[in-house]
Amino acid sequence: DQTTSSTPQKLKEQHVSPNALLGRMQAELAMSEKMLRACEKENENLAQQNRQLRQGARLQREEVDGRQLQLVAELNAAKAEAAANPASMRRLAEVERELVAT
Repeated sequence: DQTTSSTPQKLKEQHVSPNALLGRMQAELAMSEKMLRACEKENENLAQQNRQLRQGARLQREEVDGRQLQLVAELNAAKAEAAANPASMRRLAEVERELVAT
């Protein structure tokens, strides 16, 4: 019965020597290890890019936040000046537009 024949018997029937099979398996293992190392390297590169992008976004957010704080301070100063001098209302409108644009 061929369904119960052993692996060595199947190898003989297929004319594949154990050494040839071992060689193929070692080659496949080596290729799998090489692919794994390549994937690990790519993963590390992507992780590094992700860290850089997050840092850039954080710095940009801090810059925008700082600019908004500066504009709010300018707006408060312009409001105080406009209250004392109605001719400075134009500057108040400019600062308000700038703050809304950020």
